[in-house]
Amino acid sequence: MIINSKMIRRDELESAVALSCRNTLSKMVEETDSLCEEEQAKDVFFQELFLNMRSESDDICVSFYDIDCEKGLLSVGVKESYENLLGITTTLYVKRTVILQ
Repeated sequence: MIINSKMIRRDELESAVALSCRNTLSKMVEETDSLCEEEQAKDVFFQELFLNMRSESDDICVSFYDIDCEKGLLSVGVKESYENLLGITTTLYVKRTVILQ
């Protein structure tokens, strides 16, 4: 059961990060009236990530590796820690790079 729970959490994290990356880039590329700023892109990503996460986590850490709105590039790593059913802290890590064309 714990293995199944971990797989479910990993799938959720992977899909949330992928969707958040795509939505962030789409929103940032659409904003043609202002220059894309890294801090603004980070804020949008955080909003998207928390909208797409269904499970509660003890700790989420996001690392931004590359942000380039002109090229449509976003590369992030997300580390999620949570307590499983046995009370053991489990950590998952997902790295995703998305390029819009």
